[in-house]
Amino acid sequence: MDNPKSNLELVLEGGKAPFPEVIDNTYREGFTLCHQKHYWQAIVRITPDVPNIHLHAGKSFAKALETTRREFYENGKSSTEAVALGHAALIQAYGDFDVIHGYTDHNKSCANMLRAFEDYFFEYSLDHSSLVPVTTADGKRGIEFSFAIPTNVLHPTTGNPILYAGRFDMLGEDVDLQWVVDEKTSSQLGQSWNSQWDLNSQFTGYCMAARQYGYPVAGAIIRGVGLLKTKISHQQAVIYRPEWMIERWWNQLHRDLKMMIALWEADDGKGSAYDFALGGACTSYGNCTFKNMCMSNTPHDWARVGFRANEWSPLAGFDH
Repeated sequence: MDNPKSNLELVLEGGKAPFPEVIDNTYREGFTLCHQKHYWQAIVRITPDVPNIHLHAGKSFAKALETTRREFYENGKSSTEAVALGHAALIQAYGDFDVIHGYTDHNKSCANMLRAFEDYFFEYSLDHSSLVPVTTADGKRGIEFSFAIPTNVLHPTTGNPILYAGRFDMLGEDVDLQWVVDEKTSSQLGQSWNSQWDLNSQFTGYCMAARQYGYPVAGAIIRGVGLLKTKISHQQAVIYRPEWMIERWWNQLHRDLKMMIALWEADDGKGSAYDFALGGACTSYGNCTFKNMCMSNTPHDWARVGFRANEWSPLAGFDH
């Protein structure tokens, strides 16, 4: 049986890509920033041929943390053994990325990520931490917590509820409180880093999901790891998510989904129904991934070079 065509292949052949059945915070946030970004990211579903070093380094770091925590909390390894196994997992996950793409002197090179990983467990000792992963009803620990929540918006083709999905590093508990716990690598920490999480939709969604699964989290603890070639630093942000805030976010998500569907239904398959931001969204964080499309009168020609179909799914790792 032939493999099904990717959304990119469908669009390049003159067809119309299907509307996604699963939405995550990346898709929702992309939509709020720029409808054209949403079209390329969530509808056509493409990603650059050259992977993003920030995403690659972050995923490698997360894999190392997951391995270390599982070995320590689930498999009974000593903290020294668990950290050594996490160290090996980071090397394997990172691979030769920085050598292949010329990032060996980058703040997020493999060598610097290893320094940061080792320093992390000096800052947050496994043996003396009061913040530990919860033990779930089935005896598992709350490490790499994945979720998928049905929304009240029906998919325009299948008629099934559209799912809101995601994954965070740890469902933790500290004394009498439970928390969403997530690590973020950054080149710079400080007050502005802390304040960016106050209204952040990603963590509101995480808290909603944890409560939906029966864990009454008070909010989220975000552990920042500052990466410079000469220094590794740490900072922890604690944010609360009262019920009214989660309800507001949930209602907004539903409004966004309805607008996404309306644009998809009105579109000719080539993105003509999707608006252009033409402002800060184009240049923030070192330029939008899809900036070249918007600078061309024939944007789909750019999708043929430098991009590939994105096979990743928001349900990756879902095990509940």
